Amino acid sequence: MSRFLVIFLSVVIAVKADISPLDYWRNVLPNTEMPSFFMNHLIDPDLDVTLLAKRPLSIRKGLAQYYFILFGPLPSKEHILSTFFPQSAMYPGTKMDEGTNFTRTMWGNVFVPRPEADAVPFSTKNLPQLLDHFSMVPSSKEAKDLKQLIVDCEAPNMVGETKFCPTSLESMIDNVVSLMGTHDVSALTTTINSTKLIAQHNKVVYRTTSPIKSFPDHTKLIICHPSPCAQAVHYCHTNTKYKGYVIPLMGSDGSTVNALTICHHDYMNFNPGFFEVLKMEPGSQPICHFLPENHIVWVRSDQMPTLRTVSSGGSGFQF
Repeated sequence: MSRFLVIFLSVVIAVKADISPLDYWRNVLPNTEMPSFFMNHLIDPDLDVTLLAKRPLSIRKGLAQYYFILFGPLPSKEHILSTFFPQSAMYPGTKMDEGTNFTRTMWGNVFVPRPEADAVPFSTKNLPQLLDHFSMVPSSKEAKDLKQLIVDCEAPNMVGETKFCPTSLESMIDNVVSLMGTHDVSALTTTINSTKLIAQHNKVVYRTTSPIKSFPDHTKLIICHPSPCAQAVHYCHTNTKYKGYVIPLMGSDGSTVNALTICHHDYMNFNPGFFEVLKMEPGSQPICHFLPENHIVWVRSDQMPTLRTVSSGGSGFQF
C-alpha cells in the first residue's frame, strides 16, 4: 500500500470518527427527515460525557421496559387497558381508555457520539464498568434496570424476530440500513398536535377518527424503544408477525394524534393475563398497542405511498 493511500485512509477514518451524530444522519440518510424528539436528544457538543450520570432521568410510571411488557410480568390492569386493545376495536368512534397517554415514556436521556458510546460496550461482562461509568449503586433500581436491559438485548431472538440494541444514533442508522437493504428509509413517530401542556394529556379522553391507514402486508417494520438509561440506548426489533397502522384520534381537549400502532399476530410468548384483561379468547385476533411519541418505527420509503385506508367510517373493522 502506498504511503499516500495510507495517509488518505487515515484522514478519512479520522473525519468519520469526528463527525457528529447529526451530520452522520445527514450523510447516510440524506432523504430522511429526523424526528424532532431525536433532534432534542442529541447531546450538547460542549457537555462532558462523564457528567451524563448526573443528568436527571425521569421515566413515566410503569414504562421502564415498554419493549418487553407483552412477554414479561403482567403490568397493572390500568396500564394494559390504557395501551392495548383487540384489533376488532380499531374503527372510527372507538373511545379509548381514560388513561391512554401518547407522551414520551422518559425524559433526560441523550445520544452521545459513537466513540464515547463504544468506550464501554453494553454487555454482561462489562456490567461493573458500566455501573461505574454511570455512577450507579449496584443495588439500586437504576442498576437493576440497566442489568435487565443488557439481559434482554443478549437474549436469543424469538421465532421470526431480529433485534439489536444500539447505544448511539450512528449504530442505529447502520443497523437499520443493513436490515432494510437501502439508505432510502423513513423514520416515523406518533405525533401529537396540541396547544395544551404535556402534563394535561393524562386527563384527555381520546376517540379514534378516520381514516385509519395500514402498511402493506409483510412490510418490514423496525421498532425502536428507548430504554431506561441516561445515555440513549434503544431496544430495536423487527418481526414477521407485526402489522403496522396509523390511527388518527381526537382528544377531549381538542388535541389530535396520529398514533403509530403495532398489532401482534403471534401469541406464543404472550403473558396469558393480557387476554383475560382485554376479554379476548387467546389466539382469536391480534393484540394491538399504541407507540408513545419517543418510540420510532423505521420503514422503507418505497412503502410509504402504499399506505392504504382500512377504515374511514362505519362501525366495524373489516379483516
